[in-house]
Amino acid sequence: MRQRIIQAEPLIRPVIFAERCSGCKTCIKHCKSKVLAYDRATRRIRVKESPGCLPDCRICARLCPTGAVTFSDEEAFVSYLKKRLDKIGHELATVDNSPPGREQKPRQ
Repeated sequence: MRQRIIQAEPLIRPVIFAERCSGCKTCIKHCKSKVLAYDRATRRIRVKESPGCLPDCRICARLCPTGAVTFSDEEAFVSYLKKRLDKIGHELATVDNSPPGREQKPRQ
């Protein structure tokens, strides 16, 4: 019997540039992984100790009005997305898109 190897995604966390952060909390409001927190003492956002972000999210960086939220692994992220898109493209290529009511021919 063949065992399936599951490859873990790399740990992804945002980087906060405190000097750019206005403390508006936009990033916290939209973070799906809940890795960000507001620090009342500094009035800035900080990264919590957590398992990390979802691999293809990064909404916090896209929505930050001051550009304070970034990711240090942009090259790895782009490579990861390319692999995902290639896999999705391959899966879509194997789906038959015949209109309903017509006999579907197996793809070869």
